[in-house]
Amino acid sequence: MKFDKKAQSLGGLYGGILVIASIGILLALVLYILSSMGTSFQIKNTAGSVTNESGAYINGSGYTLELAGADDFANPVITLIHNATNGVIITSGNYTVSSVGVLINATATNWASVNVSYTYTYSADTSSSEATGTLVTQFVAFLPWLGIILLVLAAGVVLFFIIRSFANRGQGV
Repeated sequence: MKFDKKAQSLGGLYGGILVIASIGILLALVLYILSSMGTSFQIKNTAGSVTNESGAYINGSGYTLELAGADDFANPVITLIHNATNGVIITSGNYTVSSVGVLINATATNWASVNVSYTYTYSADTSSSEATGTLVTQFVAFLPWLGIILLVLAAGVVLFFIIRSFANRGQGV
């Protein structure tokens, strides 16, 4: 019985891992640059307004205005608040609004259902910022598949070394 005792070299594996890591770092940099470009393409300090936002309330815990999640939302100014059930206008001494768009009562009176009208500024999207945002979003949606592809490649490398180690063995009786 004769065995070939050649050691399996893993030197090539190091280069492959280095290439995969380099590609990952490069992709992360590209995504960061695209995100930054998309933000820079937006039109800053765009004026916006909302008339009769329904479902709002005024109490001590606060109600966040619906558009407070807009990019760079700032400078909310309440133009009108009225009771949604009977139309009674609520005066400005009865509420405050924070710079992030949280409406809180300034008195002991709570209103369960009000309509709010307000103005604000935000960063408006352009076709360029939407295109870069879509590109980033679609690539992030592809990331789980990238993990599966890398797992299959890693399994292929392991199988290659296992099969290669058994293929070189001598035939014994």
